[in-house]
Amino acid sequence: MARKEFSDLLNSRLVLIVLAFYMFVLLQTFYHMYTNTITTPKGLILMEPGFDACYLGSLVAVVLGFSAMSEETSGKALNTLMVKPLYRDTIINGKLLGGVAFLSWIFWITVAIYTLAINLIAGSLISPYMALYVERLPFVFLLYLLITMLFFSLSMLMSILFKEQSFALFMGFLVWIVFIFLLHDISIMQNLVVSLNLALGGQYFSTYDPFSPISMIRSMLVVDNYENIGALISMEMPKMVKLAFYCFVSIALAYVAFLRKDVE
Repeated sequence: MARKEFSDLLNSRLVLIVLAFYMFVLLQTFYHMYTNTITTPKGLILMEPGFDACYLGSLVAVVLGFSAMSEETSGKALNTLMVKPLYRDTIINGKLLGGVAFLSWIFWITVAIYTLAINLIAGSLISPYMALYVERLPFVFLLYLLITMLFFSLSMLMSILFKEQSFALFMGFLVWIVFIFLLHDISIMQNLVVSLNLALGGQYFSTYDPFSPISMIRSMLVVDNYENIGALISMEMPKMVKLAFYCFVSIALAYVAFLRKDVE
């Protein structure tokens, strides 16, 4: 089931269009890195693309989540289920695993292209930092999977909840905008904190709390520090736990909604 889902995503015209846009923006990022190689701190040259992969990957994940569920919710799953009965948890598990595999494939293709490009462009300048770069890749990959699966599952949830699939895709993008832009806006969040304190009758939130997952990832990746990976993980563990919680809740909601929804 997961293999079929991977193949379906790879053959989707909408997914291919979004991947083409993703690669276009990625090439622009490489060009930006090339023009700023001398003035940009070398740690950021290697780590900022990890943030870009998380940011752009979350947008790609919205389309992937929609594509993964749109066929079933548009009524084409019934014939398949009648010919070859499948438990619903088998279907949703296959879609989630297929999504993980496809998003992982995108990430490592991106890493391979970027690593080759940056070594060709500025190999002598960034070579002292390559060990740190390789050491942090699993950490970046974990953050990438958490944020992309968050939006993948939320987009699946929208496709499950709304029968009209064009509206479901719109809602998926709307959720992405809220999480990426509105919750990332400090002025909006400060007003929210004040409102929450007033509603709860206490000073429960005294400072700006980064509810936005992209804010948490940016603070973990777009920093010019060279601490070892153990120290970095220890320092950022609360943010990682919060991001993992977001991801778990969104997957659980999509899972339950799919199991309880009638196939039409």
